[in-house]
Amino acid sequence: MPREDAGARYQLKVSDRSWNSLYLPLAHLVESAARRVVRLQSGNVRVYLGWTLVTLLVLLWIVSA
Repeated sequence: MPREDAGARYQLKVSDRSWNSLYLPLAHLVESAARRVVRLQSGNVRVYLGWTLVTLLVLLWIVSA
């Protein structure tokens, strides 16, 4: 027995124009930066403290200028 409400079906696809041009490239940039940071944090405490010291010195140099 056929159903009476089996008429036409409609589908609406709404896409965000700024997603592909703004958010997606930004997400890829953050992801690649995170992968580089993981390489810096090799698990060696001396290397980690060295990068922390270098970062602190660079920030102090920027603030003092």
